[in-house]
Amino acid sequence: MRTGKDRVHLVSVGAKLTISGIHIHRGTIVCADADGVVAVPGSSAARIADAAERIEQAESQIVAAVRDGSTLRQARQTFSYHHLQRRRA
Repeated sequence: MRTGKDRVHLVSVGAKLTISGIHIHRGTIVCADADGVVAVPGSSAARIADAAERIEQAESQIVAAVRDGSTLRQARQTFSYHHLQRRRA
C-alpha cells in the first residue's frame, strides 16, 4: 500500500478551490461515494436536504405501490415523482 505520507503538502486553508469547473467555497458541503460527488453551497443546504427527503419518501411510496401491483408509470404519476425534481419558483 502506498500512502500520502511525505508526498502531500497543505497549500492553504479556507481558500476558494475549483474542481472540474465547480467552485468550492468555505461552507460548501461536499459529499462523495462510488457513484459520484455533489457540492452544495451551504446557503442552499436546507432547501436541498428538504427536496432530497421528499424524493426519498416518494420513491419509498412508489416501491410499495409497485409491490402492491401498480405499474411503475402509474406509481410515479400517483406520487408526482417527476414534479419533485423540478425547480420551484
